[in-house]
Amino acid sequence: MKKTVLLYILLALLFGFFVGLSVPFSYSLCTKGCPTPLLQICEHGFWDWTLRVLQVIGPIAAVIVALFKEDWVAYWYTPSLHIETSMDDLGEQLVRDGENDVASTYTAMLRYSNVGKATANNMSIFVERVIYRQSSDSLTSEDLLGEPFALLLDKGNDSINLPRYGEKSVVWLSLQKVKTPSAPKGKPIVPSLYLFIGRSFQIPPKYSSGIFDVTFKVACDNQKPQLRTVRLQWDGKWRSRKQELFNGFAYKWLEN
Repeated sequence: MKKTVLLYILLALLFGFFVGLSVPFSYSLCTKGCPTPLLQICEHGFWDWTLRVLQVIGPIAAVIVALFKEDWVAYWYTPSLHIETSMDDLGEQLVRDGENDVASTYTAMLRYSNVGKATANNMSIFVERVIYRQSSDSLTSEDLLGEPFALLLDKGNDSINLPRYGEKSVVWLSLQKVKTPSAPKGKPIVPSLYLFIGRSFQIPPKYSSGIFDVTFKVACDNQKPQLRTVRLQWDGKWRSRKQELFNGFAYKWLEN
């Protein structure tokens, strides 16, 4: 705030100086005629006028640069973070089941990149909220997440340094099918379905189908944190291949 006020004062002084040079001297309070130019180069005092301008602009410009250099550098040379995911980022892990290859796990990747002009120091991605609704028509919702958790983990740290133009990815969602080792006699083995957000946050089984709004918080030094939400909709049914899964499983970004 103090810097802004001082800038306005300096600009006002500079403006007043130019007004003083532009208004004919005969209109001023002086009645003794125009002063003798400092440099008698030409009859119109061009070099005198130029010298006066430089004498005023030089110190003011030096003060402005000294005050705002760090702010300008931070503005022009800052990181710019982007996160993206789409259905094209959904992969499947196949296992052999008789004569067919079937999926045992589906994973979705979150791609994050730095398109700015500086390294993104202490970059972090947190899952802030997981809001559940039974359907799009539901009037009630429930936050399934007790507290935010880090999506990025690097040697125990929840932040990384991402260089400019750097791009990486991390698993943000996985859907797994696990068969129980045994079942009561005479009953078929019913596989268990597990839906995970991040590495370890499991969606409780009673919320096996519905709409999940997952909000990510992306932050780093010298940049304001940003929030983005992806909506996941699943009918709770397992499909053995990815193309079949798309019939009841989809996600997309919501507009902030």
